[in-house]
Amino acid sequence: MQRATRGAVGAAVAIAIACTGLGSASATEPQSDATAIAEFIDQVRPNEVTNESVTLVEGALTRASADTAAEVPATSAGELTVTGDSGVPITVKLPGNGADASIAPDGTVVYGEEAGVTVAVQVGADEARVHTVMADARAAQDVEYVFTDLTPELNEDGSVSLFATATTEEGSIELSVGSIDAPWAADADGNALATTYRVEGSSVVQEVAVDENTAFPIVSDPSFQGDCGIVTCTIRFDRAWTKKIRDFGGDAGAIAGAIATAATAVAGPVGAAVGAAAGVIVGVRAHIFSTQAGDFYSNGNCFGVKFPPIVQLGWGTQVTRGTYNCA
Repeated sequence: MQRATRGAVGAAVAIAIACTGLGSASATEPQSDATAIAEFIDQVRPNEVTNESVTLVEGALTRASADTAAEVPATSAGELTVTGDSGVPITVKLPGNGADASIAPDGTVVYGEEAGVTVAVQVGADEARVHTVMADARAAQDVEYVFTDLTPELNEDGSVSLFATATTEEGSIELSVGSIDAPWAADADGNALATTYRVEGSSVVQEVAVDENTAFPIVSDPSFQGDCGIVTCTIRFDRAWTKKIRDFGGDAGAIAGAIATAATAVAGPVGAAVGAAAGVIVGVRAHIFSTQAGDFYSNGNCFGVKFPPIVQLGWGTQVTRGTYNCA
């Protein structure tokens, strides 16, 4: 599972969203069911992982150790929240309707079967993994993950970027706070299955293609990357902000101030980290940024800045009008 480099924006937090097929479990033996499902997930997983121990707190939440900063709901209708070093919570609604949690010996939190589908959550040192266990082909379905206060956007390579948005007096700004790798899937025989994401509002829906030749169980394991994206972070300004940056000319302080204001307005602690590094992001590129903003504005588009999680440099990027934050 990929990780972003630890740096000024904070450590990566990953949520792996897996879709797994398994023979139907007995509803009368929840602990043994949880153990069987946990063992199966471990067997088919392509990479080795370590789970944190979890405990049920007053029947309300299953919490991981303090170092993991994760909260797992006591029912499948709840929300999973994982918080990175930046302090920004990444919250996703589990794909269930209220089945109770049971904890396997290895720490896997398994929610009771609902119409042939079982949800299982595992928490690691800096990640949480969500598996959807499908009893058979009849239970195979699209799986929806709803993100709280974040806007998902589908990328050309099949991955998904997550953005937080704020509106200021100067205009609107977006800051990337997470991403989801392009999905993969395979059946029990190791055959690759076609799988894609689609975005519906604040939801990311995974589709896995199965047919009469598909050998169950099936497994897919895209990974959710917290804080910035896996490779870069992005700030996207609207038309009003783009014009302002154009008018700043080579004033590095003014452009750095704009980035700091934008980031802090959007995303709390992670924005504050970006804001504190705004001067480094701009560096000697103030005149280049201003010129790019002017060119992009003249083209009817908007200006954006990309930078790595360790903020050592930044470079301008054109945001096409009518897309993303460029209205």
